[in-house]
Amino acid sequence: MWEVVTIRRYRESDAQSAGRLIADTFSEFNLSFASPAQRDQFLGPFQHARSLELSHQEAIAQVIRS
Repeated sequence: MWEVVTIRRYRESDAQSAGRLIADTFSEFNLSFASPAQRDQFLGPFQHARSLELSHQEAIAQVIRS
């Protein structure tokens, strides 16, 4: 069975989901060599991708905007 996928432009409201995707993908495929502390350094604000804290969400959105 086929599933339909719709691709649209990024919206500011996508920041939290995009942040989780970036953090998960980068952690799994690029940071297997790193210790947990090193992963946090490499991930920067994305280490808080699952945080509900507004400052974390804004930091992620700011990085994505840049």
